[in-house]
Amino acid sequence: MMGNVLSDVKQTVEKNGADELFKVKQCLRKWGGVQQICGEHQVRIVQYNRLLERLQQYKCKMGAEEKERIEKSYKSSIQNLVSNIEDLNRFSNRMERIVGQLDPEEEMLIRMYYGREASINTICMRLCIGRSTMFRIRDKALKNLLKIMEGEKMEGETEDED
Repeated sequence: MMGNVLSDVKQTVEKNGADELFKVKQCLRKWGGVQQICGEHQVRIVQYNRLLERLQQYKCKMGAEEKERIEKSYKSSIQNLVSNIEDLNRFSNRMERIVGQLDPEEEMLIRMYYGREASINTICMRLCIGRSTMFRIRDKALKNLLKIMEGEKMEGETEDED
């Protein structure tokens, strides 16, 4: 009976740890895609600005209320995109700071794997390591990132309480 309870506790702890590492991986994937997402948002901002310019040209073909409603909608969309870009940049800067706290080998691997989305073979060749070593280093880096992120959460919580 006691053995079953201990194994259940162990499985729960392992599952919670796996969930936390999954969250770290999600953050790293998001961090790796920030540049692309911001670029896409900037393209959409340019498109909205062009639509606003065209709207000014065709003001005689629609009513003032309709034109104002469309213009307000476009400007709101632009503001939302700008706000999203700012949020993504803050997130990216935070992740840069966190990843920068890793050991140099771990940092390089994480930057290549998540930031540049380099293939496993490319990473192994550049770091002169085997695949199993690469995965061991990655797993160790993920655990270290989890510790760093948890430490930052606790520091942030104590700052908010003041």
